[in-house]
Amino acid sequence: TVDVRGHWCTYHLFFVWQPSVNAVFFSCHFDIRVANRRHQEIYEFVGLANERMWIGHFDFLSDDATPIFSHTLSLHGLRGDTCELYEDLIDTAQTECERFYPALHLLLWGGKSVDEALSVSFMETAGEA
Repeated sequence: TVDVRGHWCTYHLFFVWQPSVNAVFFSCHFDIRVANRRHQEIYEFVGLANERMWIGHFDFLSDDATPIFSHTLSLHGLRGDTCELYEDLIDTAQTECERFYPALHLLLWGGKSVDEALSVSFMETAGEA
């Protein structure tokens, strides 16, 4: 386990090696707890966000009330894992979490609908302010 400071919050990273399938399960937990009354919206948010994902996916752990990014990295056919594999996995997770965190925040505390909140994650920007 390791904590990584992001722009929006601290992310809690977990790596679990599963030798029987020669794979590493990775999860990146947001530093957010979701109230029970908001679980249905989070499930919808996660489903729609996942439609746009290439690597990994978002989940919602209802028993912990925590949204997470996760991915299983198969090492089958490789001679072993490398630092670069883990660096890529962490970079991807942090990039996706940083992209979706503002949308999640707008959904939970900003009074926005799932669609309105997600639109923030895919908004194209031009220039810098």
